[in-house]
Amino acid sequence: MNIMEEEPLVNFSALRDKLIALGFHIKEQKGKGGYSEVESQDVTLGDIQNGTLKIDKTGIFNIDPDTGEEQRIFLYKRKYNLERFGKPRYHICKCKTIEDFMNAAGAIPEYRKANKMPVWVIDISDNNKDKQIDNLPLCKNCAAILGNINKNTTSNEFVEILKKAYKAPSKPREKVEVDVNGYTRDWREISQKYREKHNYTCERCGVKVMNPFESEFMQTHHRNGKKEDNRESNLECLCIKCHSEVDDTHRRNFSTLAQQGLIQEFLLKYGCERFKGKSGELF
Repeated sequence: MNIMEEEPLVNFSALRDKLIALGFHIKEQKGKGGYSEVESQDVTLGDIQNGTLKIDKTGIFNIDPDTGEEQRIFLYKRKYNLERFGKPRYHICKCKTIEDFMNAAGAIPEYRKANKMPVWVIDISDNNKDKQIDNLPLCKNCAAILGNINKNTTSNEFVEILKKAYKAPSKPREKVEVDVNGYTRDWREISQKYREKHNYTCERCGVKVMNPFESEFMQTHHRNGKKEDNRESNLECLCIKCHSEVDDTHRRNFSTLAQQGLIQEFLLKYGCERFKGKSGELF
């Protein structure tokens, strides 16, 4: 029995569900459709800082600076000793290796990004020649984090997965009336209904706000950062503490004296309840 018969490379049903939950429009396609090729390119920390590269536990995305369109991609070592170590592993989410890269201060690119095969790798064992290679092995930590992809999936097979499960091109946006803060006029109602649906319970730490007069401690977060995108798949019910720690932008927004005061008040009242529903113990 061959490998393909023993275990499927990817659970497409689970992958579909996961992508839909993250706000993707998924459909089976003929041809490329919403899939757009990203050639091998060097990656720097500047790409992360300027918002053209997004890396988190759900995946790695190349973001068009003009349209904001996202393409799921992978990262791999740009320079490798092919003779001694074989092919470099490719990464598809924020594993420990990629997290270390993101926290590094070096200005010299260590990784390249792509979503097509073959890719270019600088071969240290052959006078730093840039060579085309394919079928990179998957990072085992990435496979464990995502949980819906076979650890033996090669980069070539992953590219085929991308062509079947992808973010469809956005339709031209209709004009949406927003307030001075960028929220839609009906945002207050949408946020309240969403929080009610989740019983004012944080989707990350599990704390529940019981007092209706303290509903300000439970907030609705836009996963993709776009305040006018009120699809339910783009919303997340978060306590004020978890909301303040989503990313650097949120940390800045919640750094005012007023917001910090609310966070401290919340922690005094509910701090002991956080994560209880997740593990039975406090973190």
